[in-house]
Amino acid sequence: MNERHPTVLPPVSLSRLNDATILSTSSRAILSLSLGNEAHVTSSSLHNRRPATLWYSFMSCQIKAPQPERERTQRSGPSIHIRVIMFILLLSVSEYLYLPSVFPAQTIATQAVMIPIILMPYIFLYLAAYSDPGFITNATHATHMRLYPYDHINFHPSAICTTCDFIKPPRSKHCALCKHCVSRSDHHCIFINNCVGYGNTHWFLLLLLSTALLTVAGGYLGAIYIRNLIQERYSSFTIRGTGYTWRDYANFWLWGIHRRPGAGGVTLLCVLSSALIIALAAYTLYQVWAGVTTNESAKWDNTSADIDDESLYMRPLDEHRPRDPGVEPRARWPVQPKIISLSCETKPPSNAKSLKGQGYGEWVRVESLHELENVYDVGFWRNIGDLFLPRSSYENHHSED
Repeated sequence: MNERHPTVLPPVSLSRLNDATILSTSSRAILSLSLGNEAHVTSSSLHNRRPATLWYSFMSCQIKAPQPERERTQRSGPSIHIRVIMFILLLSVSEYLYLPSVFPAQTIATQAVMIPIILMPYIFLYLAAYSDPGFITNATHATHMRLYPYDHINFHPSAICTTCDFIKPPRSKHCALCKHCVSRSDHHCIFINNCVGYGNTHWFLLLLLSTALLTVAGGYLGAIYIRNLIQERYSSFTIRGTGYTWRDYANFWLWGIHRRPGAGGVTLLCVLSSALIIALAAYTLYQVWAGVTTNESAKWDNTSADIDDESLYMRPLDEHRPRDPGVEPRARWPVQPKIISLSCETKPPSNAKSLKGQGYGEWVRVESLHELENVYDVGFWRNIGDLFLPRSSYENHHSED
C-alpha cells in the first residue's frame, strides 16, 4: 500500500475556483461545472429525486422553521440545554421510581454491575453533547482537508461553503443549526443538541449502546422482580404462563405492576423503548461497518437515483495525477479514488478544457452502484479505528513519513 505524504496547504483564493462551484438553495444542491461553450453538466435538483432515507430525515430532524440570524447560533439561545435536561430528567426520574424497589432485591454482585450501567449513559451523554463534533474553522481547515480524499462521486474538489467562505473538506457538511461546517458530518441530533461528526461520533455510539444496555437490564431485572411479587401471591405463576389464558396471564402482570407502580411502570417503559434504542444502535453500527455516515447515505440515495435515470457517467481517475495542493491535497487515507462520476441530463460529459485532469478516457454510463467504490470503507475494524482513534491514526501516519 502506497504511503501518502500530505502537503501543507497554501492560502487559496476563492476566485480561483470559478470552474466548479456549489450552488445551494433550500430545495436543491446542484453541482455545476462550467464547460465554456459546451453544455453545463448539472445534476438533477434534489426535489426531483427520490427522498433521502427515512432514517436521515428522522435523525436530522429537518423541522421547517425560521432560522436565527447568523451571529446567533442555535446552541447559544435560551433552549441550549432543554432537550439534554429532558433526557437527563427522563433517566433520573425513572431511576428514582425504579431503584428503591428493585435495587435492594438484587444480590451484591448484581448491584455492583448495575452501578456502572446506570452511570454510563450520563457520562456518554455529556461527552457527546459537549465535545467538539469536528467544527471546521480557518485554523483547522488545512487539517480537515487532509483527513480524507475526495471520492469524486459524492464529494468533489472545489466545492465552496458560501457561509463559512472556504473550500468544503471531503465528507463535511454545513449545519444550519450549529452554524459551522462539520467534518465527517453525520447528522444534527436534537437529543444531545449537537452535531454528530468527526469529533464525537464514538461518544454518540457509546451513548446509544449504553442506553440500550440500561433499558435491557432494567426491563429484565424489573420483570424478574415483578415475577417474584406475583409468585409470592400466586405460587404457580411462571413467566412462560403455562396453563393460563392470555387474558389471565396479562392480568397477573397488571396485578404485579399495580402492586409496585413505580418499578412496574419503569419496567414497562424499558421493555417498550429498548427495541427502538437497540435498532438505532444497530443501524449506527451498520453504518460504521459500511463506511458511511447518515449524510452520505442520503447522497448515495441520490447517486442511485441518477443511475436509475440513466444520467450518471464515469471514467478512470489517475491516482497519481497532478493536483492543486490548495484544492485537493494528499490525504492520510489509505484508499484513493480510481474513478470520477458526474451526472449529466442529456449526454455524456465532453472533454472540455475545464475538466482537464478530471479523469481520462471515454465517459461510460454507470449501470449499477456496484461499479462505484466507497473509498471511505476500509473494513469494519479500520472503520472502528478511525471512529475511536482518528487523531492518533493521523499522528501515527505522520510519524511514519
